[in-house]
Amino acid sequence: MKHAIEMRTIVILISLFYASLLPADTPSVVDYQKRSDENKFDSYIYGLSSGMDWLNEQIYTSHSIEVYCKPRDLDLSAKDLKRLIDSELIDNKSFYDKYNYAPLLGLALRNAYLSNFPCAAN
Repeated sequence: MKHAIEMRTIVILISLFYASLLPADTPSVVDYQKRSDENKFDSYIYGLSSGMDWLNEQIYTSHSIEVYCKPRDLDLSAKDLKRLIDSELIDNKSFYDKYNYAPLLGLALRNAYLSNFPCAAN
């Protein structure tokens, strides 16, 4: 029992250490644009993409509606996802300029998915 408590304590301390290494803030449009050529936000962008895929699956499972229709076998690299986000930021520049310090990369990716992977009208 004592050994299990010590192991849990070690696991918690290690988790806290690694969590402190992660970026604390969600990047704003300006943060992203300043560092889009770096890989600093790649994990964050992959997380957005993964979350969007899960959301799309959940809505389809619950309501038989697809929000966007990205081919299921299409795996987008960080470079591809950034290209989609960059295109959305350019296409709707006035909106994103107005809210450039807001964390809107998720919205930009969602809008890019809607534009690039529309579903056929039923």
